[in-house]
Amino acid sequence: MVTSFINAQIYTPDGFAEGELYVKNGKIVPPEPATKTYDCQGMFLCPGLIDLQVNGIGGVDFTTSLNQLADASTLLEKEGTTSFLAAVVTQPISRYRDIIKHFSAKTSGCLGLHLEGPHINPKRRGAHPLGAIKEECAVDLWRELADPEVVKMVTLAPECPHSTELIELLTSRAIVVSCGHTEATFEQIHAAKLHGLSMVTHLFNAMHPFHQRDPGVIGYVLGQKKLWYSLIVDGVHLHPDTVAMAYNAYPEGLVLVSDSSARTLAGYHLEQKSGKKVLPGTDTIAGSSCTLLDAVNRLHSQTSCSFHEAIKCATTKPAEILGLTTKGQLLVGYDADLIVLDEKGVCCRSFVSHNFL
Repeated sequence: MVTSFINAQIYTPDGFAEGELYVKNGKIVPPEPATKTYDCQGMFLCPGLIDLQVNGIGGVDFTTSLNQLADASTLLEKEGTTSFLAAVVTQPISRYRDIIKHFSAKTSGCLGLHLEGPHINPKRRGAHPLGAIKEECAVDLWRELADPEVVKMVTLAPECPHSTELIELLTSRAIVVSCGHTEATFEQIHAAKLHGLSMVTHLFNAMHPFHQRDPGVIGYVLGQKKLWYSLIVDGVHLHPDTVAMAYNAYPEGLVLVSDSSARTLAGYHLEQKSGKKVLPGTDTIAGSSCTLLDAVNRLHSQTSCSFHEAIKCATTKPAEILGLTTKGQLLVGYDADLIVLDEKGVCCRSFVSHNFL
């Protein structure tokens, strides 16, 4: 069966263009006679959003309930996110081993795991449990844990002992290594970059602030322009002018993540305080209530970023980071992960490739 999408403003690498799009067997194909037609009524037809950092959604906390991936995928699809990495916050090594061993993405939406920790700086741990942090990188153990079919991204602090060897091991297996929850100096992150580090997790949050004589991670990212960096544009984690500053300094490297969390995080029941999700009895922010599409719309409204470029920060760019060659764009041969957005950026309909099989 061939499905055509007509009367659409179609996302292309260079902007939106009026046209039609055709899908067959879950893939985008050249035009051919259609057996089913979807009229987009002049709205935007975009690739499904790709979220590199989802802690959970609704009642599904990925650190404790990865067996509910299908339920989470259904909720995320309704919000326009058709592909995602399930983020697992710092856990005891035995728990990581168990998670990786039993991980099974029986849904098309989950691309794999983003392990945030355990090798992070305790001074910048945020909502991560202190007792599970392992500052010294256990390189030999990771030879067992680093299954590239399951683990797609690891966030670590480059100042941790033996981080260089671990970065080299992970990147040799095509696992993305990102710097986060860190006190790394400018020199330390530069050295990590030379050994394969390619990204920074939620820039500005959980890291040493910028200082004119000690630029650190923030100065390296925005000054050197050699790494990807994610931002949590949820109206809570970052002031709008901080978002604008980052975008103006280095728009090419910016990638959006939701950092969304469920009602629990790593088993802790989260509280709502002044519009923030926090650990119980504290002011420590624990994930967000933001959707990735919310972040797209905020980036567009809070900066000079065009709507097309904002969509790119949640589709084409994350696909490039993960090395995905069939997602993140609407080109012939790509997966038919599609979302229809109105002029206000609201998701009116979402499709995933298996809907067309």
